[in-house]
Amino acid sequence: MLYSRFTTQDVIGYLKAYYTTYGKHPSKSKWRVYALERQLPSYSTIETMFGGWRKALFAAEIPCNSCNPCATAHERAKEANKVCGKRGHRWKGGRRRNQDGYIIIYNPDWRTNGRRKYQFEHRLVMEQSVGRMLESDELVHHVNGIKDDNRPENLTILSRKTHYGNVCCPHCQKSFLIK
Repeated sequence: MLYSRFTTQDVIGYLKAYYTTYGKHPSKSKWRVYALERQLPSYSTIETMFGGWRKALFAAEIPCNSCNPCATAHERAKEANKVCGKRGHRWKGGRRRNQDGYIIIYNPDWRTNGRRKYQFEHRLVMEQSVGRMLESDELVHHVNGIKDDNRPENLTILSRKTHYGNVCCPHCQKSFLIK
Protein backbone atom coordinates (compact mmCIF):
# COMPACT_ATOMS: atom_id res chain seq x y z
CA MET A 1 0.00 0.00 0.00
CA LEU A 2 1.22 3.48 -0.83
CA TYR A 3 2.01 5.87 1.97
CA SER A 4 -0.39 8.79 2.13
CA ARG A 5 -0.57 11.64 4.61
CA PHE A 6 -4.37 11.39 4.42
CA THR A 7 -6.40 8.84 6.32
CA THR A 8 -9.54 7.25 4.92
CA GLN A 9 -11.60 9.26 7.40
CA ASP A 10 -9.99 12.48 6.10
CA VAL A 11 -10.86 11.55 2.51
CA ILE A 12 -14.43 10.66 3.48
CA GLY A 13 -14.73 14.09 5.11
CA TYR A 14 -13.40 15.82 1.96
CA LEU A 15 -15.82 13.92 -0.28
CA LYS A 16 -18.76 14.76 2.00
CA ALA A 17 -17.72 18.43 2.02
CA TYR A 18 -17.67 18.47 -1.79
CA TYR A 19 -21.08 16.79 -1.91
CA THR A 20 -22.67 19.25 0.55
CA THR A 21 -21.16 22.21 -1.32
CA TYR A 22 -22.08 21.21 -4.87
CA GLY A 23 -24.96 18.75 -4.32
CA LYS A 24 -23.45 15.97 -6.45
CA HIS A 25 -20.44 13.70 -6.37
CA PRO A 26 -17.28 14.96 -8.10
CA SER A 27 -16.20 13.73 -11.49
CA LYS A 28 -12.54 12.96 -12.10
CA SER A 29 -11.80 16.31 -13.74
CA LYS A 30 -13.79 18.34 -11.19
CA TRP A 31 -12.06 16.57 -8.30
CA ARG A 32 -8.64 17.28 -9.86
CA VAL A 33 -9.31 21.04 -9.85
CA TYR A 34 -10.97 20.98 -6.42
CA ALA A 35 -8.14 18.93 -4.88
CA LEU A 36 -5.36 21.08 -6.36
CA GLU A 37 -6.93 24.27 -5.01
CA ARG A 38 -7.18 22.84 -1.48
CA GLN A 39 -4.13 20.50 -1.45
CA LEU A 40 -6.30 17.41 -1.06
CA PRO A 41 -5.48 13.85 -2.18
CA SER A 42 -5.63 13.15 -5.90
CA TYR A 43 -8.21 11.02 -7.64
CA SER A 44 -5.73 8.17 -8.14
CA THR A 45 -4.71 8.29 -4.46
CA ILE A 46 -8.36 7.95 -3.43
CA GLU A 47 -8.85 5.08 -5.87
CA THR A 48 -5.82 3.32 -4.40
CA MET A 49 -6.96 3.88 -0.81
CA PHE A 50 -10.49 2.56 -1.34
CA GLY A 51 -9.99 0.17 -4.25
CA GLY A 52 -12.02 2.31 -6.65
CA TRP A 53 -13.76 5.66 -6.92
CA ARG A 54 -17.26 4.26 -6.47
CA LYS A 55 -16.15 2.42 -3.34
CA ALA A 56 -14.86 5.72 -1.96
CA LEU A 57 -18.20 7.39 -2.72
CA PHE A 58 -20.01 4.47 -1.09
CA ALA A 59 -17.82 4.76 2.01
CA ALA A 60 -18.65 8.47 2.17
CA GLU A 61 -22.36 7.58 1.74
CA ILE A 62 -22.64 9.74 -1.38
CA PRO A 63 -25.19 8.48 -3.94
CA CYS A 64 -23.95 8.12 -7.50
CA ASN A 65 -25.72 10.11 -10.20
CA SER A 66 -27.81 7.11 -11.24
CA CYS A 67 -28.94 6.40 -7.65
CA ASN A 68 -29.47 10.03 -6.74
CA PRO A 69 -33.19 10.79 -7.09
CA CYS A 70 -32.39 14.34 -8.20
CA ALA A 71 -30.36 12.99 -11.11
CA THR A 72 -33.14 11.04 -12.83
CA ALA A 73 -34.15 12.20 -16.28
CA HIS A 74 -37.59 13.15 -15.01
CA GLU A 75 -36.15 15.38 -12.27
CA ARG A 76 -33.64 16.99 -14.63
CA ALA A 77 -36.50 17.78 -17.00
CA LYS A 78 -38.49 19.30 -14.15
CA GLU A 79 -35.53 21.42 -13.09
CA ALA A 80 -35.16 22.74 -16.63
CA ASN A 81 -38.92 23.50 -16.78
CA LYS A 82 -39.34 21.02 -19.60
CA VAL A 83 -42.33 18.78 -20.04
CA CYS A 84 -41.71 15.04 -20.33
CA GLY A 85 -43.92 12.00 -20.71
CA LYS A 86 -47.46 12.23 -22.06
CA ARG A 87 -47.48 16.03 -22.01
CA GLY A 88 -44.19 16.34 -23.91
CA HIS A 89 -44.08 17.58 -27.50
CA ARG A 90 -42.34 14.37 -28.66
CA TRP A 91 -44.98 12.01 -27.20
CA LYS A 92 -46.29 9.61 -29.83
CA GLY A 93 -48.79 7.68 -27.74
CA GLY A 94 -46.27 5.42 -26.05
CA ARG A 95 -45.97 3.09 -29.04
CA ARG A 96 -42.61 2.70 -30.75
CA ARG A 97 -40.37 0.19 -32.51
CA ASN A 98 -37.33 -1.18 -30.66
CA GLN A 99 -33.93 -1.89 -32.24
CA ASP A 100 -34.94 -5.48 -33.10
CA GLY A 101 -38.03 -4.37 -35.04
CA TYR A 102 -40.68 -5.32 -32.46
CA ILE A 103 -43.40 -2.86 -31.44
CA ILE A 104 -43.27 -1.91 -27.76
CA ILE A 105 -45.94 -0.04 -25.81
CA TYR A 106 -45.49 2.20 -22.79
CA ASN A 107 -47.25 0.65 -19.79
CA PRO A 108 -46.19 2.09 -16.40
CA ASP A 109 -48.20 -0.54 -14.47
CA TRP A 110 -46.59 -3.50 -16.21
CA ARG A 111 -45.55 -6.31 -13.89
CA THR A 112 -41.82 -6.82 -14.54
CA ASN A 113 -38.74 -6.29 -12.45
CA GLY A 114 -39.54 -2.62 -11.91
CA ARG A 115 -37.11 -1.19 -14.46
CA ARG A 116 -38.83 -1.54 -17.80
CA LYS A 117 -42.05 0.26 -18.47
CA TYR A 118 -42.44 -0.93 -22.04
CA GLN A 119 -44.19 -4.15 -23.00
CA PHE A 120 -43.96 -6.03 -26.28
CA GLU A 121 -47.17 -5.47 -28.22
CA HIS A 122 -47.28 -9.04 -29.57
CA ARG A 123 -47.24 -10.44 -26.02
CA LEU A 124 -49.96 -7.98 -24.95
CA VAL A 125 -52.15 -8.93 -27.93
CA MET A 126 -51.68 -12.63 -27.23
CA GLU A 127 -52.48 -12.20 -23.51
CA GLN A 128 -55.70 -10.39 -24.45
CA SER A 129 -56.71 -13.02 -27.00
CA VAL A 130 -55.97 -15.96 -24.66
CA GLY A 131 -57.48 -14.18 -21.66
CA ARG A 132 -54.60 -14.83 -19.25
CA MET A 133 -51.06 -13.70 -18.50
CA LEU A 134 -48.38 -15.53 -20.48
CA GLU A 135 -45.93 -17.71 -18.59
CA SER A 136 -42.24 -16.81 -18.70
CA ASP A 137 -41.41 -19.93 -20.75
CA GLU A 138 -44.07 -19.15 -23.39
CA LEU A 139 -42.91 -17.29 -26.48
CA VAL A 140 -45.11 -15.53 -28.99
CA HIS A 141 -44.22 -16.36 -32.59
CA HIS A 142 -45.11 -14.30 -35.66
CA VAL A 143 -46.31 -16.88 -38.19
CA ASN A 144 -45.51 -14.78 -41.27
CA GLY A 145 -42.17 -13.64 -39.83
CA ILE A 146 -43.05 -9.93 -39.89
CA LYS A 147 -42.18 -8.61 -36.44
CA ASP A 148 -44.58 -5.66 -36.44
CA ASP A 149 -47.60 -7.62 -37.74
CA ASN A 150 -49.34 -8.17 -34.40
CA ARG A 151 -52.75 -9.35 -35.57
CA PRO A 152 -54.06 -12.17 -33.34
CA GLU A 153 -54.38 -14.51 -36.34
CA ASN A 154 -50.66 -14.00 -37.10
CA LEU A 155 -49.50 -14.84 -33.57
CA THR A 156 -49.07 -18.22 -31.94
CA ILE A 157 -47.75 -19.35 -28.56
CA LEU A 158 -44.77 -21.70 -28.53
CA SER A 159 -42.64 -23.06 -25.73
CA ARG A 160 -38.94 -22.26 -25.64
CA LYS A 161 -38.11 -25.84 -26.65
CA THR A 162 -40.16 -25.75 -29.84
CA HIS A 163 -39.56 -22.13 -30.84
CA TYR A 164 -36.32 -22.80 -32.71
CA GLY A 165 -36.05 -25.41 -35.50
CA ASN A 166 -38.89 -27.13 -37.40
CA VAL A 167 -42.23 -25.93 -36.11
CA CYS A 168 -45.72 -26.98 -37.11
CA CYS A 169 -48.35 -24.24 -36.97
CA PRO A 170 -51.22 -25.43 -34.74
CA HIS A 171 -53.78 -23.57 -36.87
CA CYS A 172 -52.90 -24.35 -40.49
CA GLN A 173 -50.68 -27.42 -39.85
CA LYS A 174 -48.02 -25.89 -42.12
CA SER A 175 -44.42 -26.78 -41.16
CA PHE A 176 -41.73 -24.10 -41.27
CA LEU A 177 -38.16 -23.55 -40.06
CA ILE A 178 -37.31 -20.94 -37.46
CA LYS A 179 -33.72 -19.84 -37.03
